[in-house]
Amino acid sequence: MSASTHTISWFHAPSDGVAAHPRQAFRVRRIAGAACLPLLFLEMIVGSLVVPLAESATSPQTLAFAADHPAALSALAWMELLGAAICIGGLLTLVGAIRARGAWLANVLGILAVPFGVGMAAISLNHFVALGLTRSGIPATDAAAALDGFHAAGGPLPILFMLGPVIFLLVALAAWRARLVPAAAIALGVLFAALAAVPGPQWTGMAAYAVGFVLTAWVAWAEVSEQRPLHTAAESA
Repeated sequence: MSASTHTISWFHAPSDGVAAHPRQAFRVRRIAGAACLPLLFLEMIVGSLVVPLAESATSPQTLAFAADHPAALSALAWMELLGAAICIGGLLTLVGAIRARGAWLANVLGILAVPFGVGMAAISLNHFVALGLTRSGIPATDAAAALDGFHAAGGPLPILFMLGPVIFLLVALAAWRARLVPAAAIALGVLFAALAAVPGPQWTGMAAYAVGFVLTAWVAWAEVSEQRPLHTAAESA
């Protein structure tokens, strides 16, 4: 790459020779992509507050919640499915923005982004299946056995969702390496990974989401800020 290539290619709109309408569309695309990750964590915070179903809930517990609060669980499932989509969009926006320094970290992030989104979508599918089993009217023990069988059929699929702590630590590292954010952001990435990776009471999950929101909002602001200095590809990646 030439020394004139920008490390962060989406800070500035196209050259002045480009018409105003494409420039505006470029800016909207940039802002929408950067906003995806903070919106993901905001959605997760709202979902946890509105639907108090623990991530570690067993099949009987999930089915009981589905029977007692079907509308709430349906809303949560749709939010999880939307979260999978905006998560992939937000991660790939960051990957596309980093072209020189930190590019190899961004490449790893890009490789993990889609599997992680699939893992998030699988959580949503689990809740839709629980709702379907509850509405089918089959006995609770049979429904629980069916839901357990659904989990077993997925095999290692839940591992994809467990990529979360690694992915958002990589977000902090890649953004720091690209000089989007200072080194303090790495501390937020480490804190998020520690809170999200270790099973604990519900407040630890909420704390992880809050830290993730602060981290990704910081990175998103840096992505769309037009006043930040640009760095060249001549610097080490």
